[in-house]
Amino acid sequence: MTRISIRLALFLLLGAGCTATDAPPRAASRAQPPATAPAPTAVADSPAGEDETADTSAPVPPDETLVEKVSSYVGAVAITSDSTPGRGPFGRTWRVWVDGREVLADSAMMTVRVYAATLALYPRVVVVLEMVPGGSACGARYRILNVPDQGPPTLTREFGTCDDLPAFTWVRGGFRMAFEPFERSGRATPAPERYEYRDSTLVRLADAGRPREVIRPGSVGGDPWLPAWAEARSRVGGRLSTPDGVLDITNVPTEDGLPANDHSVLVDGDTVVKEQFALTMRVYAVVPRTGAHGTLVVIDYADGGTACEALFRVIELRRGRPPRVTDEFGNCGGGPEVITRNGVLRLEFAPYWHLWNEREPGFRRPPGYAYEYRGGTVVRATLASARETAAGQ
Repeated sequence: MTRISIRLALFLLLGAGCTATDAPPRAASRAQPPATAPAPTAVADSPAGEDETADTSAPVPPDETLVEKVSSYVGAVAITSDSTPGRGPFGRTWRVWVDGREVLADSAMMTVRVYAATLALYPRVVVVLEMVPGGSACGARYRILNVPDQGPPTLTREFGTCDDLPAFTWVRGGFRMAFEPFERSGRATPAPERYEYRDSTLVRLADAGRPREVIRPGSVGGDPWLPAWAEARSRVGGRLSTPDGVLDITNVPTEDGLPANDHSVLVDGDTVVKEQFALTMRVYAVVPRTGAHGTLVVIDYADGGTACEALFRVIELRRGRPPRVTDEFGNCGGGPEVITRNGVLRLEFAPYWHLWNEREPGFRRPPGYAYEYRGGTVVRATLASARETAAGQ
């Protein structure tokens, strides 16, 4: 039996019902994102105000269209939208999926999108969802999707004051969000609110006489989470629909359906990065737009060998202007810390070396490095106190 026929047999046995998309994405069209055909299953939403864990149920309707997707080492987080006449105020249902299983369905929102995301909080991926109800009563509410390397993901209840321009800061081990009071028909909320996310826990900090509140994730349960075979065959490796433009990461599979070492990054349909020898390419972090910069997207990619774990680029999306794309950077180590301060994005890398380097005469451990993004360029500095772990084998 030939290699191709063996792979075809495995696909038919393990991935029945999962098909690849037939056409490349149309990044320039927000209203009509590319169709995708995973075979995920759905769950009922938890009661209002409760945290959620995912379970399994019915398959995705065939008219689901992919709006956003963040691929990671623990699975792919995707947001889809479908036209559902008569359902909700906008006749549309927004769904959030993890590895092809539905964790949220909402027909009341005008828009659901990725507000911020990071793969740096290993062993979990964290995505901040922005829920926009439309109208003037509420600008936006937010939810945090936590995808661990083991067990089902958890989803917090909605939080925030309805302020849709919160101050967002990546810090070591998590992030902070600060909301201003939101004007509602001449009345404002009683006080601003500040939140901090660390160790998979969201905390509303004490403020204006209100006590500190711990918003804990829901209990873990349900069936084991298995990867969706359709994800490995999709042409769309990543997609972000931001206020500053649409970013796509595409990969054209080989004839037998396996990923090829040929990835491209498109912004509003125009190719801005093309890597012919990247086995993987992902959205590593998303930094929301501030007054100092547009939406920042950090991508990482690797050739799959043992010489270099990953390299990085920063892409700044700027509404009405061409995007800024940095040269590749990094010390070949993966999983850098993501920090933002005063509008500056900083990635901190642990020292990286191969263990066999230690057997070489005169070996000295290399330093860790920090890279700061400022106005389209990346500046490198040596870390004064780098983490002590070896990053390579």
